[in-house]
Amino acid sequence: MKLFTQLLICFFCFLISPELQASKALPMAQMHQICEASESQNYQRNIAEWLHQNGTRNRTSFPTLSGFVLVRKEEIISIAVDAKSNGLVLNYRNRGSLKTVFCNLSLSKALDKLNAFPFVKISRSTIVNLDEVDGYEGTRRDGTLVMSDGSKLRVSRSMSGHVHDWIAKGA
Repeated sequence: MKLFTQLLICFFCFLISPELQASKALPMAQMHQICEASESQNYQRNIAEWLHQNGTRNRTSFPTLSGFVLVRKEEIISIAVDAKSNGLVLNYRNRGSLKTVFCNLSLSKALDKLNAFPFVKISRSTIVNLDEVDGYEGTRRDGTLVMSDGSKLRVSRSMSGHVHDWIAKGA
């Protein structure tokens, strides 16, 4: 109720002439501060709603060499350690096109950010989104995942049985 009253004051502040504002209890500077505070609260609320849809956090940020990239979790295809630089390579979709970004983050911290199914660590150096898996090639002991972007990712021997069984059940 208090915020609503402040918003009404801000609205009427622009409609009332400066002479009439001077005769009111709140000076123009205080009116401006109230407007700025409510705009800031509104901005923070909009950002929180954008980051948390339906009560679940579905977007996350990854640090890059030039700043950060903000990605919807459902658009992530895979995250793998680059053998040359030991940095992470993030493969994701952005408005239909495939993107690849190098990240300054450890694989375990990336998995913590994603924190839930359908993201699975399939080897020491790779995390995949199981919703982006198009196929499985190989046996129960030695396999490769075919991803939606056409890439093929090797599954470790310890995980290939689990992944094979999961796909064999029809996911």
